[in-house]
This record gives sequence, structure tokens and C-alpha cells, in this order.
Amino acid sequence: MYRIFMDANKKSNKDRILDIYAITAKGQVNVSAKGEKLEEKESTIYYMITYNEINTSFMLREENIYGEKLIYSGTKDLTNQKVFEKVIQNKYGKQFHITFLDLPVYTDDK
Repeated sequence: MYRIFMDANKKSNKDRILDIYAITAKGQVNVSAKGEKLEEKESTIYYMITYNEINTSFMLREENIYGEKLIYSGTKDLTNQKVFEKVIQNKYGKQFHITFLDLPVYTDDK
């Protein structure tokens, strides 16, 4: 969905890049405790790959790359860039200036 560059506002922080992915699963779910009552359900999680401690060497050490589920409160639509930016600012506070980078759109639809 997004690739953002997070420019650290202080020397004590390091720059980083975040890649954000939306992963949607759809399938039949049993919604009854007494019997089998299947309903079609769809759920989306947002996953974030962090490239930490970016510096001018143009090299990243593997231990500075990790993934995590992006946790946010409510049912916010993270496909809206302004909403997403606010979620990231809430997560990291005012430590970084956020710049959205061009990211080729990938879709599994053929």
C-alpha cells in the first residue's frame, strides 16, 4: 500500500523506511456455537516491514529489518493516506517527518 521514509527529527533517532501491506483473507466462518452455520467473512490486517537505522552508507544490516502487525484502534480505513499518516504519527509521535515514496502498485488480480 505505502512506502514511507521517516526522517528523524533528532540526532538521537535514526531514519527508517516502512513498507505497509494490506493482507485480506476471505472465507467461510462458523458463527454458531450450537451447530454449523457458515457465513462468508472477510478480514484485513495491515503488516509493516521496517528498515531501521537508515544511514548514508546505503547498506542495511539484516538485524535492522523486521516485520510487525500494524495495530491501530477503531475501524479506520488505512487506504486513505491522511488517515494512515495520522495512525503512524500516533504510533511514533513527533520523532519523524513522514515522506510518502512512490511504490509500484501490486495486485494479485490477473
